[in-house]
Amino acid sequence: MSKKTSGRNATAKQNEYISKTYDRINLLVPKGYKDRIKEAAERAGSSVNAYIVRAVDDAMQRDPERGVDHSSTPVRSAPAPAHSDSGVTDVPTPPRGEGG
Repeated sequence: MSKKTSGRNATAKQNEYISKTYDRINLLVPKGYKDRIKEAAERAGSSVNAYIVRAVDDAMQRDPERGVDHSSTPVRSAPAPAHSDSGVTDVPTPPRGEGG
């Protein structure tokens, strides 16, 4: 099997794992705001996705009447990815033994 084919198989498995494990939300923010979020996440030592998930969870915890009850399902953010200049963050990988 070539490296290219192997890479495609790994990507397909990763995408399958992501689709089974996570919900996807497309978030639109004003121009320039994405950079501000990215900088804040970096200062916090976090990925953009984990930073946003934590911020939303914190907001819901402060206002439980408007938020979601997380008492039975704690928020688990995706592992931080390797940095890329593409702006894409948080491409989680399946834990060992999952995803085939």
